[in-house]
Amino acid sequence: MPPYTEASRPLIEITISRTALRRCLVVVPLGLLLLLGVIGAAVSPLANGHPVILTRERLNLKHYLDEAQGWIRRFEDIAVRLDALSPASITVATDVLTSTSSLSVTLVPTGSLPAQLTLPSQAPLSAFTTPANQPTNLFDRAQAAEHAIQELQALERDLQQIETPVALTGLQDIAAETVQTFSLWSSQVMDAIGAPTSDTIAAAQASRQSALVALETLRQTLTQQQGIQP
Repeated sequence: MPPYTEASRPLIEITISRTALRRCLVVVPLGLLLLLGVIGAAVSPLANGHPVILTRERLNLKHYLDEAQGWIRRFEDIAVRLDALSPASITVATDVLTSTSSLSVTLVPTGSLPAQLTLPSQAPLSAFTTPANQPTNLFDRAQAAEHAIQELQALERDLQQIETPVALTGLQDIAAETVQTFSLWSSQVMDAIGAPTSDTIAAAQASRQSALVALETLRQTLTQQQGIQP
């Protein structure tokens, strides 16, 4: 009797029907395509209720505009904090501010945005409600103001680090100008906290108005730009 070896083991044969093989070759690719389509429709942006495919340039535009919307929310949060820390005589809780001339014309230095952004002469500015837990002692108010300044510095870093599409350089300039006006406001609020004289309070009031005008300009420019993007 010959010795048992691996070569002498009987082979196992598996028979696949040609019909079943053809079906697999058709069904599997179709299933993959359907899965990719469902995933693409779920993550793709919508235009008129239908998903659209964005080029790299348009994807960068969409990403920048989404980030800019977040900047506005952060500016609003900082404005609430600064209002809460400002002397009571310059904190506005219920009145809606208006501007008669400073909102008339704003230049936008970009080819894609309009050369001028005309706002109504009595365009209402945001009014922020003073929180009930406003710090009362000087140290806590100064520390809270420092935290607001740090938030503003973080926002400024984000503006500097983002890749700005060429078509939105004008919007980026307006955002940078808004940061500068808020920086001046926060600095003068700190001065008014440390030395609440008529001069420091008046300076903080003027810088507050300028900051809110800049924020409103940024908001309206962003809204206009979002409206013309496909």
